[in-house]
Amino acid sequence: MSIHSENILNTIFPKILYAVQRESNTSSWYLPKTTLDFHNFMIIYDGEVTFLRNGSMCQGKKGDLIYYKPNDIREAYTSKDNPLKCLAVEFLYTCPVQEGSQWYLYNQDLPFDFCETIEDSDLFRKLLDLFSEVANLRLSINTATTPPTAVIKERAVFMEILALLLQYKESNRKYGHQYNYSNIARVDKAINYMIQNYSRPLSLQDIADYLDISPSYLGSMFKNITGKSVISYLIDIRINKSKQFLRDGLSVSEASQKVGFHDIFYFSRIFKKRQGITPSEFTKA
Repeated sequence: MSIHSENILNTIFPKILYAVQRESNTSSWYLPKTTLDFHNFMIIYDGEVTFLRNGSMCQGKKGDLIYYKPNDIREAYTSKDNPLKCLAVEFLYTCPVQEGSQWYLYNQDLPFDFCETIEDSDLFRKLLDLFSEVANLRLSINTATTPPTAVIKERAVFMEILALLLQYKESNRKYGHQYNYSNIARVDKAINYMIQNYSRPLSLQDIADYLDISPSYLGSMFKNITGKSVISYLIDIRINKSKQFLRDGLSVSEASQKVGFHDIFYFSRIFKKRQGITPSEFTKA
């Protein structure tokens, strides 16, 4: 079976076992030496703590993300003068991959270090909010009155945590410590704006005005984060939407107009360049 390991984590499906907001009020808090059978994230927002993993030591502080995986030997104790305050989630996961009509389950390793500092302050605040939401949702789960959608919502919030952390790691791997959560949020906003307005004429200036930033800054920021120019990304959105219209039975001319291409010959040329076939050939495929 041919599976690209770098893509397996895109299918990750987590199961939350436990989530908590922990505020140690005394210097006596500790985690006894234990071999874990689950994954564990802890994000520290105050205090100091010594963590040990398989004999390696980390002095945790505000801004740090601590990660343990199954079979790790965990031990921890808080500072006497500055007790630990953190949010923690224990979880398991698998990565379902479909091959033909069959589903296979994989357990691709998560790319996180034992102890690492979240350098981007905006990302750190966002992660705290999300970890807190998971901890609060966990309080209502496994009770007699648990809403039927609570576990799904909890998983969705935790999936956002994983997505942000994986994006953070990938960005740092490619570009060094240049991750900027605020800029990523701006790019997401720009993409959503293009999705909502793909049918009308849009320029780089229009999108920059919407974000209240300069076109040059938008272009540079967008390319660094997505690897594409703003206009190229907009064309991708339009071509993908045109494929939906063509599948729904619209003519090439109608699909072209609906996605903002008012020159059918230009639309056909761009479509073939992106898809390898003409729109007419696509309707017959």
